[in-house]
Parts: sequence; structure tokens; C-alpha cells
Amino acid sequence: MVEAYQAGDVGWLVTHGRFTFEDGSWAANRVIGVVIRDPEGGGCKTVLTASQVLVPNELLETDSPLRTPR
Repeated sequence: MVEAYQAGDVGWLVTHGRFTFEDGSWAANRVIGVVIRDPEGGGCKTVLTASQVLVPNELLETDSPLRTPR
């Protein structure tokens, strides 16, 4: 799924997808991109791209395998 927004000369895109592993399991992800209008070139320039792996809060608890011990 893709969402797109604009406010003046700034726009941002949000895409929702997943990383699929060899065993068929997957992890949800989201990519956010922010662009600004280029007044000289007439197009847009990307100023930020961020990729996030989405995990449930339960996987962030003390004994979660996703957390690195001190």
C-alpha cells in the first residue's frame, strides 16, 4: 500500500510492505520518504528516506530475542 501527501512544496510518501524470509515467515516494514520541490530543476529532490521494521510491543519486553543484552 502507498500513501502520498503534500503541503505546499513538501511531499511525503509512506509505503507498507514486508520482508519475506526463505522459510516463508515475514516481518512488516514501512518506508517513509520526504521530498521537496526543486524550483530550479522543476522536479523534486529527496531529503529523507527512512525504513522501519515493524514489530509488536511484546517483542520489546525484557526477555525478547530482539533485544541485545547489556
